[in-house]
Amino acid sequence: MVRLILSLVIIGACCSFTAHANEAAEAAIKAAYNDIHQRFLAGDVGGDFYTKDALFFPPMGGKIDSTEGITQSFVGMLEHGLILKPVPVEVEVYGDVAYERGIGYLSNQQGELLSKDDYMVIWKKEDGHWKIYRDLVRGTPPPAN
Repeated sequence: MVRLILSLVIIGACCSFTAHANEAAEAAIKAAYNDIHQRFLAGDVGGDFYTKDALFFPPMGGKIDSTEGITQSFVGMLEHGLILKPVPVEVEVYGDVAYERGIGYLSNQQGELLSKDDYMVIWKKEDGHWKIYRDLVRGTPPPAN
């Protein structure tokens, strides 16, 4: 009986530790997105929030396989006056890897919503920081004129 109680206490402590670790990782990922959004608004779209071996699958197809290419795609958005706001909906953490599902809102400088796209991101810890490892956006077709 003592072994059973001791086992339950250990399992409960492990589950509690894992839950707190997941909450901390989820909070760190949401903070990273806030930082990305604020930097984007300030015109800073450097790719340092992506891992060195990141892949980006943009909304209308293709694949970008370098941080330089990813940065250039965001520079192009800024040059066209577009503002991106990712909003995480679900985050699951598995050690140093996490996946996230969310909605990305793309607006113009006047605040007009241009698209609302679903996205899926795989995060990885790199050099002690959560960074985007895989970024897949499912684009919605633009409205018919």
